[in-house]
Amino acid sequence: MNLRSLTIIMSILIGCLLFGACSKQEESTVSQTNPAASKLEFTRATALSVLQGRISKVVQANMSGTSKVYGNPDLTDLFSTMIADGIIVCRQREPESTGCGCWIGCSPGPNSPGFTRSSEGGMYLTIGHKIPSEVTGITKIDQATALADFVLTYKPESDLTLFNKYFAAFNTRFGIDDRDPETHRAVFRLFDDGWRLESWN
Repeated sequence: MNLRSLTIIMSILIGCLLFGACSKQEESTVSQTNPAASKLEFTRATALSVLQGRISKVVQANMSGTSKVYGNPDLTDLFSTMIADGIIVCRQREPESTGCGCWIGCSPGPNSPGFTRSSEGGMYLTIGHKIPSEVTGITKIDQATALADFVLTYKPESDLTLFNKYFAAFNTRFGIDDRDPETHRAVFRLFDDGWRLESWN
């Protein structure tokens, strides 16, 4: 191989290397300057961001409006304390001679922030929310449809003083909503502005 041939081959190799580097630089530049292209991508981070903007499941602690209910412990003394503390107000206490000897018709009192009367006649307190915390897997069905498996994790309210102090009033068969992690699956659709949550179960 003469010097001229070697020079030609080296020129070709150098050109290929430079062209490849330029091409990669151009692709990187296009990706950075074209945010619309990134909206088409479906990643775990994308799915989690959309889910966190759309899903928040309320976690409640429920309490009866009567201090003595079949199947529950007798909470009459505790209800009396809660009445004295302004946490609840009750319509009356039935005499033991003619009734249950318990407080009935109870509802949230003046010193019970966040306590709400339920449509069933009891009361409830929001103690937190379950929010999407992790996407464990994704798959594309087609160019405009995707699935994601995700986990809902309990995040408590910042102030649980009332719940903790009167925990026994909530820890009954009326119950406290489950606070364990949940796994779900979501369906996403691609629109001109990016991926949107269509449904989840």
